[in-house]
Amino acid sequence: RPGVGGGEAVVETEAAGVDVGDDDEGGCVQEIVDCLLDAKGGAGSTLSVQVAINSSVIQLAKADFPLVVTSLFSFLERRKCSDVHQLWLLRLLCQVLETRRSDGDAQASVCTVNSAMAQSLTQHLVREVAALAQDDQRQQAITDVLVELVPMHPDVVLSGVLNMLDSCGGASNGG
Repeated sequence: RPGVGGGEAVVETEAAGVDVGDDDEGGCVQEIVDCLLDAKGGAGSTLSVQVAINSSVIQLAKADFPLVVTSLFSFLERRKCSDVHQLWLLRLLCQVLETRRSDGDAQASVCTVNSAMAQSLTQHLVREVAALAQDDQRQQAITDVLVELVPMHPDVVLSGVLNMLDSCGGASNGG
């Protein structure tokens, strides 16, 4: 929100310490994530605000990885955001997925998505990448997300990519 000034650090600090075990607090965390993702597309959003949002979302992902990934996917799937907002969300999703690698083996076992989510996300992303112009920056961002998903569900992601390539190849070969 324009004019808030400094509120991002408060949200980051409070959000990072939230215990998501309780249902009421879990709902609160969901609201915080949704607000952060919505603010990511704000027209008055400065670079420092973007960095604070990313940091907050990544901290929340360390506490409840599936909730954050699901929230990011939901935002991307709804298509109510601009191309730039979508690009920022894709890059943030990639950063969130990267946390499972960068935080060591113990974190990797907690930071995963189930097969159904991986399949939905892969299907959505391969449809998106096939529809984008070749010079669209979102193509690289989508590729980066898929690369981060592969270690969690290689069969699901590779199958989705191969199906997309088959359908593109079939269309260009006349059937």
